[in-house]
Amino acid sequence: MESSSNKNAKSNNKNLESKKDYKFNKASNNATLKGESKKQNIDSKRASKLQEKENLKQKTKMQNLAQKASKQRDLRANTLDSKNVTQNPEKYSTDSKDFTKAGFIAIVGRPNAGKSTLLNAIINENIAMTSHKINATRKQMNIIVMHDKTQIIFIDTPGIHEREKLLNQFMLKETLRAIENCDLVAFLAPITDDIKHYKDFLNLSNKPHILILSKIDLVSKNEVFTKIKQYEAFKDNYKELIPLSCFKGLNLEVLLKEISKYLPNSPYLYDTELISTQNLKEICREKIREAVFKYSNKEVPYQSDVVIKSFREKETINEIYADIIVEKKSQQIILVGSGGRSIKNIGISARKSIEEFCAKKLFLKLNVVVKKGWSRSKKELKKMGYEVES
Repeated sequence: MESSSNKNAKSNNKNLESKKDYKFNKASNNATLKGESKKQNIDSKRASKLQEKENLKQKTKMQNLAQKASKQRDLRANTLDSKNVTQNPEKYSTDSKDFTKAGFIAIVGRPNAGKSTLLNAIINENIAMTSHKINATRKQMNIIVMHDKTQIIFIDTPGIHEREKLLNQFMLKETLRAIENCDLVAFLAPITDDIKHYKDFLNLSNKPHILILSKIDLVSKNEVFTKIKQYEAFKDNYKELIPLSCFKGLNLEVLLKEISKYLPNSPYLYDTELISTQNLKEICREKIREAVFKYSNKEVPYQSDVVIKSFREKETINEIYADIIVEKKSQQIILVGSGGRSIKNIGISARKSIEEFCAKKLFLKLNVVVKKGWSRSKKELKKMGYEVES
């Protein structure tokens, strides 16, 4: 039989061993947690660096396209110098069978005037983002249309509006840059609009322009004639006034014909098979944004954006992994929805639109991520491809 002192000694040894095991396990767990945290930070930094590299890659690509267009403009100027025209007048005559034209046309107007809808109607493709909510378009998108022997490069722009926020400042800058660099402006005014918006445009720019009265299918012929009379008070400012309807396809050909008249003689600036200078990844990003606008309300669509983390083109299917960025946790909850219903609807809508455009099946994985204050941060805006002034 063991003495009482031996029993106590063994009990103390077990307690010491138990404490050692507890301390070891606790230290081990802490080390594991620290290791996982460190790994997450490293993964986050890697993802951020990869995104920055991708943005730089896309920016370089667009700059190369711009340089190519600039070289083509120089070529146009050299080709059409006075000496060449004098020596070979038949070559540059509008009656020549070989003569071509090309130029940039900025589509401008108030927010939600229907600029993207007009361009989609002209090319008969749903490529430019549309929404019933204002200021859906944030960046310029070049859409290329061939009309007879004229290459028309339309620039879809954000609406002309007040620049109260950093992102809005970028959007207005995009519009003003398009107006400055284009050959001709097309100002879009829905037939039901007050002429105040057109007056605001005249105060903003004296660029040569065509005035388009859209949505004429919504009113009577007498109302159309009445509105045209109101705008005729400014006939010294515009080149042409063209009433049209995107819904019924009225006068779209007339618009292209009139635009062609005012574009310079030029070789084509882009491949005639292209319909946009945007790459497929950027178009898909806009289609996901369009779905977000469709299935969210209030401030959520305006304080959200889309970052494509991975885009893979395969033979029979495309794969896209994308983050929808929001400013607040409450916005994340809204976009995910009860039981994931909202994010499911966004995914279905975006996938259907992208599949129709690409004529190929799509695997789409969406994740909603909170980045507080991203739309007010110059650093975050630049990461997402918005060139804001430092």
